[in-house]
This record gives sequence, C-alpha cells and structure tokens, in this order.
Amino acid sequence: MITALALLLPAFINNDKLILAKQLINNTNPVAPETIGTTIGTNKHVVINISQYQAQHFEVAIAQIETLLQRHRNDKSFSIEIVANKNGLKALDTETSLHADRISLLAEEFNNLKVVACAKSMADFAADGHPIQLMQSIIITPSAAQQVAKRMGDGWMCMKI
Repeated sequence: MITALALLLPAFINNDKLILAKQLINNTNPVAPETIGTTIGTNKHVVINISQYQAQHFEVAIAQIETLLQRHRNDKSFSIEIVANKNGLKALDTETSLHADRISLLAEEFNNLKVVACAKSMADFAADGHPIQLMQSIIITPSAAQQVAKRMGDGWMCMKI
C-alpha cells in the first residue's frame, strides 16, 4: 500500500500549492510546545506538522493538544490534524515511541483529531532498515507537504512543532 501511494507523488510535484506547502514547512520556525494553545488562538481548523521527535518536548505538545481537544469537545467545527513526517514519524511508532499509545487513545476519544503519516518518509525509514509501525487509526498520505497543501487550501492554520 505504501508503495502504491508513493507512486502518486510525481503527480503532485508540480502543483503550486504543494510547492508553497513544502516551502512553508521548511521555512516555518517551530513553535514551542507549551505555546500551542496560545498560537492557535481562535482558529478552528489547525494542521500541526511534526517533523522531529524529542520525547520530553512532545509530552508537552500532546498535553497542550489534549487540553485544546477537551476545551472544544462540544464544538463540532473545531479540528486538529497532526501530520507527521521525517523524524516526527518516530512519535507514532508503536515499537519505540513513548507516546504512540496516548496519541491513539486521543484519536479514539476525540472525533476532531486526525493523525496523518507521510508515506514518503515511511518509505525512507523502511529503505534504511528501520520501518515505522503505525497504529491502525493512522491515515497515510503520499506526502506531508501534499496534506498540508490540502489543508491550507481549505483555509486551515498551519504550525510546526
């Protein structure tokens, strides 16, 4: 399945939104995990790109995300989507992450949280002999930039941690 998704990547390479999303991801400074709630402010649709994984920082980020989800539990218009790529995929690895179970539980508890993994980054890890083992609830997209471009096109706020 990952190989089939990765074959779709060339179709998106020339897309202007995809190019802009890649630039945004690469050029945006990450926000401090403890400022996620204030950075989001009044935005109702937020995509959070995770391209690095440091367990102690991610613990704070997950706590902030959980607080936001609880605060907006009854707000059907509020959505958070975590898009993991590169080393950020390690946060979702059921074999090695301290946080994979917690993320999975949050995704099950809150309908307004989606977790997305980048197939291109997963293929890179697999090629290096370190495949990522994901929870069943994870959505796989051909590329993180494609997913960010889609969300930005829909008017979502984008941030990077």
